[in-house]
Amino acid sequence: MAATTPLKGNIEMAEKKSGGPSPKPAPAAGKDAAEPEKETLTMDTADKTLKTANEQVERMNRTLFTLLAEAADVNRAGVKACSASFDALTKGVEEVGTELVTFTRQSLEDATRNGTSMLACKSVDEVLALQTDMVRAGIDSMVSEAVKLTGMSMQATNEVVKPIADQANKAFGLAAAR
Repeated sequence: MAATTPLKGNIEMAEKKSGGPSPKPAPAAGKDAAEPEKETLTMDTADKTLKTANEQVERMNRTLFTLLAEAADVNRAGVKACSASFDALTKGVEEVGTELVTFTRQSLEDATRNGTSMLACKSVDEVLALQTDMVRAGIDSMVSEAVKLTGMSMQATNEVVKPIADQANKAFGLAAAR
């Protein structure tokens, strides 16, 4: 018996169990015929491919940098809009606060004047008449002040929202144009 290597012995054992040597694959059709022509990579095709890839990368880079520049401009304009909005908010709060202080001061002066007038009254009927007039004037003053403060608040709100709304419209217009 001839000496066998472990691999050859394993193959022989497998062939005995299966009933014979394993079949060898049939040659491919046309194998004997001339091999089909394979496209070979030449320096010219490699250069063309590399050149095309570089052009595409350059186009993508230009597009990317353009988009980044536009985004930076939109961001810069957004910051300016927020700053203008904050300035309008500060101005509006200051105006409303000043109006409230003025109204409060006027109300205290009216109350002091009315208290002095009440002390000068000589009868209960005079006190009641003065009290009625004070209540009417107080209600009229409060309603008038509420209307005025509402108008001031609405104007301030519009001034606060305007810069941001304008910038949002510009940004959405830019995005829609793309």
